[in-house]
Amino acid sequence: MDLKKFAKYAYMLLFLFAVVFTFIDVPAGTWPYWVISVIGVFVAVFGRGVEKTKKLIILFLGLTLTYQSFGMLDFVGEYITHFLSNILLFYSPLLLTLVLLKFYKVFQE
Repeated sequence: MDLKKFAKYAYMLLFLFAVVFTFIDVPAGTWPYWVISVIGVFVAVFGRGVEKTKKLIILFLGLTLTYQSFGMLDFVGEYITHFLSNILLFYSPLLLTLVLLKFYKVFQE
């Protein structure tokens, strides 16, 4: 199995982790969140291409705005905001790695 296909499956697995961690109380900063961050970097390096960076940044900004707006509403509940925070926890190292790779490729030319 090549790394690109493995990174695709890891990407789907991280969404499953985000759903599971929404309903299970996992304290922030523990090993599951570190695993999510490391796998996010792996997916950025091997799965997602640098050419998709703009689309992922727009997605990340949209998720951040949605998380902030749902956080202000009391009737939505904590599950949606907790799920969105888990997704953002995954996308943060992924996007940071993609941006660094983009800078590397731009300055390498």
